[in-house]
Amino acid sequence: MSFAAFTGFCWAFEQWTYPAIYAFTFSSPSSSENIIVKPQPSQAFTPLSVLLKQAQQTVPGLQVSIVWYPEAKSSAFTIESKMGESVSLDPYTAQVLKVVTPKLKSLGDRVIDSFGNLHFGTFWGLTSQILYVFVGLALLILFLTGFMMWRYRYKEKNRQQ
Repeated sequence: MSFAAFTGFCWAFEQWTYPAIYAFTFSSPSSSENIIVKPQPSQAFTPLSVLLKQAQQTVPGLQVSIVWYPEAKSSAFTIESKMGESVSLDPYTAQVLKVVTPKLKSLGDRVIDSFGNLHFGTFWGLTSQILYVFVGLALLILFLTGFMMWRYRYKEKNRQQ
């Protein structure tokens, strides 16, 4: 499917495609400053269940899609939803540090955020996933029917000689 090819290409070459998307949408990347957390030497991470509960209390109806674990001890824990919201939490205290909703994002960021649903065919739920299966099988069916037509013509041509 062309959506899958386009979004895969954009992900693979994001250093070139993302600036083009921002230029095409006349927007710029939303603020993505790194949130710095100050850990205490003896503190351990808060359990994931507590962090998820805190995020769901902060954004009611949050459907968790991606969980980003901190890359360093001073990084925040981020939970993203299927609808584009993200909640950044202190991994030690479970304190909410930042909430980003789709309304706060630029048009370019919302286009890039839609790539996941387009690439995997989840934009209409099960309906679009079934459609993606049939579109994916279409090339195989075209190849097989084309081969059968060629084979039939090849046999007919040899019989006439």
